[in-house]
Amino acid sequence: MGLDAADSVDWCRGGPIPSPRRADVDAKQDRIAELLATHSCEGLLVHDPAGFAWLTAGATPSAFASWEERPLLYFTPQQRWLIASSVDSQRLFDEELSELGFQLKEWMWQFGRESLLGDLTRGRRLAGDFPHPERICVGPTLSEWRQRLTPLECDSLRQLGQSVAHALEATARNIEPGCREEQLAGQLGHRLLHRGVEPVCIEVLADGRGDTYRRARYTDQPVERWAAVQVIARKQGLHVMASRMVCFQPPSDAVRTAFDQALRLNAILICGTRPGVPVLQLLDNAARFLGDSDQIADWRRSPPGFVTGWDSVARPLGIRRDEVFQAGQVINWQTRLAGVVVSDTVLVTEQAADVVTCCEASAVRNFRIQGIEVRRPDWIDHSATLGSPNRGR
Repeated sequence: MGLDAADSVDWCRGGPIPSPRRADVDAKQDRIAELLATHSCEGLLVHDPAGFAWLTAGATPSAFASWEERPLLYFTPQQRWLIASSVDSQRLFDEELSELGFQLKEWMWQFGRESLLGDLTRGRRLAGDFPHPERICVGPTLSEWRQRLTPLECDSLRQLGQSVAHALEATARNIEPGCREEQLAGQLGHRLLHRGVEPVCIEVLADGRGDTYRRARYTDQPVERWAAVQVIARKQGLHVMASRMVCFQPPSDAVRTAFDQALRLNAILICGTRPGVPVLQLLDNAARFLGDSDQIADWRRSPPGFVTGWDSVARPLGIRRDEVFQAGQVINWQTRLAGVVVSDTVLVTEQAADVVTCCEASAVRNFRIQGIEVRRPDWIDHSATLGSPNRGR
């Protein structure tokens, strides 16, 4: 099929989409037009699911699709198309793309998309977000662009962060001693899905298992004394990461000391996350707080944080020597010491770091760093209330 607007279909059968979302998509179309002009290209093909969500202000293509079946986006300087299978196009326009200005190029699922893509690309100088011998790769540029959120995206991120923090803490308040890691993960997943939030990865580390495994998920091990619970969650294409610590018995002195150090170190990192601050400089300052070489080595066994947002993990912090924080970035600070985990997601603003997964008031530790008060999540402690019929929900 050729690429003529006359034989493209603009399906807008869903309910009205708030105008701010359309304005966000239109603004990104203008940026794409400038990018195409810079590279003397006629169009841009977008394969990456993160790029798909970003350019549609939060549309989510079906995850139940092979690489060959995934919907794509195609942009020219003035117009935009969804390229989708006959299985997916109706739902995407009804539920995800209504009134966002997209037209449709559809392939019948039995025949695959290669013929349609061949007609679309033949004789045209195109850009793409993945390396391809016949396209100019602009994937790194698009990735950098989507790492700085627009005002609409910032609002969505804050709402997501509140939902995730509530689900984490409600789960931690309502578990019983001896529950398995996988049961705890299931309860957390249920609470997230109940709020329209998709759990991407859940990590439950019982009784110090995280001291051995810095990256893990959950097992059938029972939680007898304490556990670290962390989740990466997604809604409308955006991601946040957060953790909470829960205990059924008073933690040992060693665990409590590690947790106190992790909390303060995490507060230092959050306080220092400001536009223009070099990432490595902040990490060096944080290491000086620890002082003890064994603790520094323990902290450095895994990345101290990540750039997140439209990508669940865009990259770990501390590997780019010249990287500085920028307003609009989404940063997860993930502080691990001796099996404890202190992790929250912050939005870098012009004034300070805004903790979008901020803890609720029931279990909070306050730190004052360079005159700035930083709230960090304390233990969710069941040791004093076990057996009480009035445990908070």
